[in-house]
Amino acid sequence: MSKRGVKMTWFTNRFFSVSFWLVCWCLYALPAVAQQESGIRTVVIDAGHGGKDPGALGTLYKEKDVVLRVALDLGRKISEAYPDVSVIYTRKTDKFISLLERAEIANKAHAD
Repeated sequence: MSKRGVKMTWFTNRFFSVSFWLVCWCLYALPAVAQQESGIRTVVIDAGHGGKDPGALGTLYKEKDVVLRVALDLGRKISEAYPDVSVIYTRKTDKFISLLERAEIANKAHAD
């Protein structure tokens, strides 16, 4: 295996590991934040990447697929725990959304 292949494997493993722990922290911390009188009523979840932009490419997974699955799960958990919080997604399918469009979605929703 080339040096580049080893570096990519190392990077991909670290990226998914950090991403996993970040999502776990969000799932743990969000209820504590929402229980305070934070006034959060609308949350926009941006899965990032999608369509022609695959993000990091692992040997088994593409980043765009992993982050979409995580985004949908996070939104479902928020909706179940806090029915009064509106959850909006920038994408729910494997579709490319530009950075400008993502910002417009959040701004139009008046996301907290």
